[in-house]
Amino acid sequence: MKKILLALACSAVFCSTAMADQAMVVEKDAADAAQKILRAQSEVRHLCEPCGEELAVAETVGSVEVRKWDEDGYYEVYLNGEGIDLAYVYVEDGGAWVNLALKLSLDVDGVSRVLKE
Repeated sequence: MKKILLALACSAVFCSTAMADQAMVVEKDAADAAQKILRAQSEVRHLCEPCGEELAVAETVGSVEVRKWDEDGYYEVYLNGEGIDLAYVYVEDGGAWVNLALKLSLDVDGVSRVLKE
């Protein structure tokens, strides 16, 4: 019985970790488009709904970089020196906070298209 519980606990941790990294590593065109959008922002909001977060956290946009992830053509976007998952970043667009990954037509799950105020 202990082995079954341990296996279930490990499975739950693995699933939540896998869900938390949806659009952290993307193709070059998506990374470049995200960089362009982020550089036009003064602030972004972070919210990981699949992680159970309920309140968005604001961050001032300073530096935005695209860094090569591997030799297969994948890249990561860095905001203020930290790698970000585009699925959990919201940008201001026409008075609403819009999910950056969905704005870029990336395939992500469990996130709202627009933040509720």
